[in-house]
Amino acid sequence: MKKKNIMGTTVDTENHRYPFCVVWTPLPVFSWLFPFIGHMGICNSAGIIRDFAGPYRVSEDNMAFGNPTRYWQLNPTKVAGGAAKWDQAVRESSDIYSSRMHTICDNCHSHVATALCLMEYNKQNNWNMFKVGIFILWHGKSVGHSANSGFCSHCSWNLVCLYDITEDYLWTTSREMNLEAESNKGIRSDIGESYL
Repeated sequence: MKKKNIMGTTVDTENHRYPFCVVWTPLPVFSWLFPFIGHMGICNSAGIIRDFAGPYRVSEDNMAFGNPTRYWQLNPTKVAGGAAKWDQAVRESSDIYSSRMHTICDNCHSHVATALCLMEYNKQNNWNMFKVGIFILWHGKSVGHSANSGFCSHCSWNLVCLYDITEDYLWTTSREMNLEAESNKGIRSDIGESYL
């Protein structure tokens, strides 16, 4: 599905082309438990995805955890130098992160934030992993059915957890009631015998 967006650039979700976008995909297990956690990349002006995929590795057009399920298209006119500066910042950020260790505090979100800082997107150079994480969730758009199936998998996982908790609660409550009934039965039989 092709969508015309900012400055006539076209987001082509079928061919995974997201010009001037930040893209996001869920992380198995982590995103099921915490839907705001996921893997992120940034695209150049041609829509080619770059993502910090692991230690010393920045992927090109092959996201580490699958195709994007959300994208946030940014406006290249908010970059002094336009598309050329955008591409340069994405390239520089990718060069920086291709020589870095992937950690919980220096990760794919940090790679995207560094690119946004280098290009001074929207006249800001204070982008960080939390800010880009919030913005992709707040301003991001879903990519077709894959995003809905991701949402459904979150719902399914939550239903499984809810069922398990409910079943445990009902089993514990039922067991406690049976134990109480048995102990009361012994007391009642003692009381009945004393009146005979």
